[in-house]
Amino acid sequence: MKSLSLGSVMSDTWSSRFQYGHQEHLEAIGITIVAWNEIEFVMFTLYRALLGLKAATASSLFYDHSNSERFKLILAIAPMKFGAKTCDHLELFRRYAVICNDNRNFIAHSSIRRSSEDILANKIRTKDLVWTDYKLTLSQLRQAAEDADRVAKYGKAIVLYALAGEVNEDGEKVFRNPNMRGNTHFPAALPKTPAQPMSLTQPPKADRE
Repeated sequence: MKSLSLGSVMSDTWSSRFQYGHQEHLEAIGITIVAWNEIEFVMFTLYRALLGLKAATASSLFYDHSNSERFKLILAIAPMKFGAKTCDHLELFRRYAVICNDNRNFIAHSSIRRSSEDILANKIRTKDLVWTDYKLTLSQLRQAAEDADRVAKYGKAIVLYALAGEVNEDGEKVFRNPNMRGNTHFPAALPKTPAQPMSLTQPPKADRE
């Protein structure tokens, strides 16, 4: 007789209570949303560092601005602080972040329900204000989640490099993280450019701006 762990039983019975979608689909949606929060935190870190503000002051200003306004400010100040290559990466990070945010908003602001092996996202079309069903496959949702996670890591790597303030004995730039016990040093280098995220909406919002 095959035994089931308590965790697997709880997972199967708990997720089956909801009509919003299959467990794997909902998992991908959750990762997409959480990864966007990480992308937003990267934006906040840059925003605060470039303006030289304390956390509380930066937060009160940051959350009063749209993403477009935040990036406009970041990209305007960045050339005064960082090199040209870093600024190029920040511009690319902006474009990728816009696509990830578009995907996040598309999912988060749709009415989701399961449909056979996929899910349907019911959302109003901007052009004619008609509610429309969009079929989203597990492959699409997982790609959106993986893309958002990749962009978050890309942004963190840029920040790590851009805010590096020291050089070690090998001549490498390192970043001092004051929140780490012992002021641990982390080698930092500009990351490789990742592939552009897939857009769940067409055309991608980044191309419409």
